[in-house]
Amino acid sequence: MRPAAFNRIAYAEMGICNPLADGAFLEALGRADLPPGARACDLGCGNAHTSILMAGAGLQATAVERDPDMAELAAERIAARGAAVELKVGEGLQALDAQEAWSLIVAIGTTALTDPGPARFAGLAARLAPGGRLLFGDLMWKAEPDPAFRDLLHQTAVYESHAGWIEAGRASGLQPLWDRVSTEAEWDAYAGAMTGAVEAWIAANPDRPEASALRNRVALLRAMQQGEAGRTLGFGLYLFGKA
Repeated sequence: MRPAAFNRIAYAEMGICNPLADGAFLEALGRADLPPGARACDLGCGNAHTSILMAGAGLQATAVERDPDMAELAAERIAARGAAVELKVGEGLQALDAQEAWSLIVAIGTTALTDPGPARFAGLAARLAPGGRLLFGDLMWKAEPDPAFRDLLHQTAVYESHAGWIEAGRASGLQPLWDRVSTEAEWDAYAGAMTGAVEAWIAANPDRPEASALRNRVALLRAMQQGEAGRTLGFGLYLFGKA
């Protein structure tokens, strides 16, 4: 039996795998103002919920996921909903190298796909067609964090302030078109769904060897959210345009 992965359990029944409501995502798609059938790529699609929403909005959607567990979940959900979504398994930007330019690239919760510094979005912008759109979403600093906490998070990904993400887009030659910050209600819904799903799995599988590690991760996430993470971290959604 393959070990159960945290994300595979947490996101199996969830909507968007981030503190972001469907309505906010669909509003951003509407603001992108793309014609029906426009080619759109969802990098780091997770459980494919956003990809399915993109297809439902009339876009020609391609989902890309590098994690095998999440790619398996994405395939299951795409099939279950009969969604017209093409799924590619592999690294995000590399999966786009052989493709034509895209009308829309969605990169939500995929900081690891981008480089730190002023050219953070350069690789994504280069794969957009003229007039194309980038919809980017990720954690952002809503308050100055403790240096030790910042250094801890920056071991895996570098985050910016709300204004910093917007400026990073500008520095890569993209025009900021629209942005928003997730509400506390979105955060509560996301955190509750994620930890609740894992705790339900643990309760149903108490003797599985990975149950203890999963329980510890839930406790850590809750402690972080009640402490420095809750005080300093927000989630921003940003729509950029390419000239």
